[in-house]
Amino acid sequence: MRNKSFAFLAAAFVIGASLVFTGGSEARSNELAALLPQSDGVLVLDVRKLFDESLPQILSANEPLLAKINGEANKIKTRTGLDLRQFDVLALGVRTKQVDEKTLNVEPVILARGPYNGNSLAEAAKMASEGKSRTEEFAGRTVYIFSAKEIVDRNRPLGAGSQSVFEKMFDKVLNGLSDEVALAAYDSNTVALGSLGRVKELLGNSPRIENRLLEMLGRKQNAVASFGMVVPDGLSRYFELEEDELGESLNSVREVNGTLDTLPGRTMLSIAARTVDAKQAENLEIMLSGFRGLFAGILKQQKGEDKKVYGRMLENLSVDRNETELTVSLEIPQGDLDIIVGKK
Repeated sequence: MRNKSFAFLAAAFVIGASLVFTGGSEARSNELAALLPQSDGVLVLDVRKLFDESLPQILSANEPLLAKINGEANKIKTRTGLDLRQFDVLALGVRTKQVDEKTLNVEPVILARGPYNGNSLAEAAKMASEGKSRTEEFAGRTVYIFSAKEIVDRNRPLGAGSQSVFEKMFDKVLNGLSDEVALAAYDSNTVALGSLGRVKELLGNSPRIENRLLEMLGRKQNAVASFGMVVPDGLSRYFELEEDELGESLNSVREVNGTLDTLPGRTMLSIAARTVDAKQAENLEIMLSGFRGLFAGILKQQKGEDKKVYGRMLENLSVDRNETELTVSLEIPQGDLDIIVGKK
């Protein structure tokens, strides 16, 4: 996939965080996702829970790293006016377009929900673009349009050595971005953000997101993050795999969905894949089970405590199959996470 496609996706997420949301969202993220235009993939994220609960728990054994993440977010906010932590909930829909045999372009659109007023929306666009945005009227709404790349270039500090690793990564992701970003009010407490074409689809009468994707999101309520996607044909070529058994099994995958969540003392991950037929699902199950059995024992015999943790994680990995669907689940105790993320 082209770096530019992912760069635009990252830019849309980051610029959306510049809007000022101050209250909690009562609407469930799946309700927000249902407003998205037709998409091939969807992600819903409880950003408030992520920053207020999940990250502090996951990084509790490494407070300097947690402080650094917050500090770097503060730097980005100072440089660009973008605050990554001020969302309540968001839903992101992506549409993919095949460019050539190994390239997909990704067009994103985001809905972010929280209390705001029209003046704050206009001020956010003005601040982000330093007055260089233009406006269009579409479907009875004002759409603000500007370049994400110009924002980053204008606020980049002089001298590469003055940038932190986080800032360098931030700029690298956005490097080469030239697409226009559109920003508009969807309703009285919801903001739309994304490529101009996708935002117009959202504001207009284009078909909404498919029920199948919404069903994928509904498998676990109130998770920190949930996603679902329809997989493009020939998945193995995007990983540059040979046409062997693994490649054939990956090519048989037609849908993928998953969740990330935290509860006191543990973090849970789950990913499910639906294949063309039951035989391909069985092949994937056999390969994953074999990988788990082979490497779990090897890692647990290593000297480093972190390697032993990885061995336990593989050993505790749950691989279940129901006809054409394969589900991989993992529950990580906080004690094991403390070893992995603890200050070295």
